[in-house]
Amino acid sequence: MYFLHVEKKLSNPHIVIYRGILNLTYGYNSAFTFASKVKVEAKRPNEYFIMYDESQGIPIWIERGLLAKLEDQPILISMKKNGLFKGLKLEIGTKVLNRQ
Repeated sequence: MYFLHVEKKLSNPHIVIYRGILNLTYGYNSAFTFASKVKVEAKRPNEYFIMYDESQGIPIWIERGLLAKLEDQPILISMKKNGLFKGLKLEIGTKVLNRQ
């Protein structure tokens, strides 16, 4: 909340979960696959997203194509620090439990 309100200066942020493209390279071959990613927008997303949850005080929007994959799964959105850069990290609950 501090990161979004104070550092990003967003008074009414919207967290958006969307499909990003992950480029995997093996030797001379490369493959593209979809990966769930998260970003923050200052305004309500467009029609490709649906409202999913706002129980924590920040609306979370999810892309329609990902809804079937993420529905009924716990989702952890946390801070990601990469040197000087800060952002949000998305983890699916089953992966968090398997890691522990």
